[in-house]
Amino acid sequence: MQFSIQGRRDSSTLLAPNGAWKIGSISVGVAAIMLSTAMFMFQRVEIGQVLLTFALATFCFVSAVHARFLYLARQQYRSASGNLQTKEREFQAIFENALDAILILDSQGICLDANPSALDLLAVRREQLVGQPIIGFYADRRVFDSSWEKLLSQQRGRGQAEIVRTDGVHAFVEFTARAHFLPDRHMMVLRDVTQRRRAEETKAQSLALAKSAWREADALRKATLALTQDLRMNSVLDTLLQTLHQFVVYEAAQVLLLETETKLFLAREVVWQNGTGPFRGCPDTLNTFEHPVIKRVLESREGTLISDTAEEPGWTFADEQTPMRSWLAVPLLSSNQVLGLLLLSHAKPESFTAEHLRVSGSLGVAAAIAIQNARLYERAEIYGAELERRLSDLRQAQQALEQLKTQRSASES
Repeated sequence: MQFSIQGRRDSSTLLAPNGAWKIGSISVGVAAIMLSTAMFMFQRVEIGQVLLTFALATFCFVSAVHARFLYLARQQYRSASGNLQTKEREFQAIFENALDAILILDSQGICLDANPSALDLLAVRREQLVGQPIIGFYADRRVFDSSWEKLLSQQRGRGQAEIVRTDGVHAFVEFTARAHFLPDRHMMVLRDVTQRRRAEETKAQSLALAKSAWREADALRKATLALTQDLRMNSVLDTLLQTLHQFVVYEAAQVLLLETETKLFLAREVVWQNGTGPFRGCPDTLNTFEHPVIKRVLESREGTLISDTAEEPGWTFADEQTPMRSWLAVPLLSSNQVLGLLLLSHAKPESFTAEHLRVSGSLGVAAAIAIQNARLYERAEIYGAELERRLSDLRQAQQALEQLKTQRSASES
């Protein structure tokens, strides 16, 4: 910041009493000449002695006043110069110790001076920064060009920018700038807001995740309610596959229920084509020994995601009508008991993600409870029908017994 301090020094010279000193010196010189002339012209005349005495007294008076004036002016100059130097040191200390980065630029955007905070912010040495265009530190040069033109036209500017340090680290800064604070001198103050920017981004991401989780929880609540509205098994399975398609875009889905410890039967299957879901179902049985992947899911009781079945060793599923490249399996657990599996597939590889697996697992929990309730409901219906049939047989037997008693009483009479 030497140029700005030099400007202050140049202005301080105006405080020196050069003009007054010259006027006083000329006055004393004129008085001395007049005194000498008077002494030469009137040295033999009595009036000359009077004038000489008067001139000598005037000269002494003027010299004393001039000496006093010079003394006071010198004292004033020293005081003003000392105050100016003190202010200069204060400004220099503020410049050097400011926490914000301060850059002094010329009209071409060349850095003329920078404080230590600027060197730390940009991770450069002074010789690497001074004399170099500041635009080289901007991640997007167009941002600098537009803000620089605006600064030169409006004299003031502020905004945000992304900079790239010499070590390759990207940082975000807020800047305020003032143009022409001295002729062809412009000042820019930078403040590192990288941590605040990242905190704001993290906050926005957390808020987005919270909203997404809330929407997911609300959708799962509605799905769970839909699964429990109708306790019939067919309705439960249809609702499960239709609701799941709202969360996971699959092309085919199956619900397999355990028949024995090693066999499963196909309880429901749906294939989505162009947004419609015609059922293609024919119940079929699967043996876990013939499908190692199915066996692994049942034994581990954990969901499994295969991004590309072509790269999965020992893949045994093959269906020309519904080819599987992405595959997802979720065990249906209720009361720590495996009821079956929920399978999803897609013809394109890497169509499913870990998030899809998690959502499918969450919905699978509610589906397993609904399936268990549907089974209990069906059993209750079977038991109720059987009980109703036996009660009907009992009533018929009672009626036959009463008729037999009536006939016997009639015959005896």
